[in-house]
Amino acid sequence: EFIYSDLFGRTQIKKYKAENFDKIDTLRISPDHIDITKVKNNSIISKLNNNQITIKYRSQGCFHKIKDSIVIKNKDGKYYLSANGNFKTLSKDEIDKIVQFECELYTLPKDGGCTTVSIYKLFFNGEAKEIQDGNCGWNGWDNLKNDLKIKN
Repeated sequence: EFIYSDLFGRTQIKKYKAENFDKIDTLRISPDHIDITKVKNNSIISKLNNNQITIKYRSQGCFHKIKDSIVIKNKDGKYYLSANGNFKTLSKDEIDKIVQFECELYTLPKDGGCTTVSIYKLFFNGEAKEIQDGNCGWNGWDNLKNDLKIKN
């Protein structure tokens, strides 16, 4: 049993039972993952209907400067992803992971203190929403890219 505090200050408990003794087991503990049931109705992505949202990401710190973006489009009830010149149809599981990312983004703590600042800009219906993360404790963009198998 693993007990830890998540990025949002809540105590989390993860139970894990090693069942494969021939290989090395891996347990992924995500201190930056939250239950989104209370904020899911704020998701733009889950409400897309024959339109799209662009998410631009920029991160800058002492030793890095990164820019990236993705476009999520809904057309005739199907979701599509455009990233790094690649296009793909999204599965329900992948859509759920994008909604999870979006809702976590909206609930990030406002206090910072890190030398790295990540800025997320969401463009939808001619409007832009900007969210800054200066906590160094949320790895949302990389987690999303891994979940969606987006290669750089």
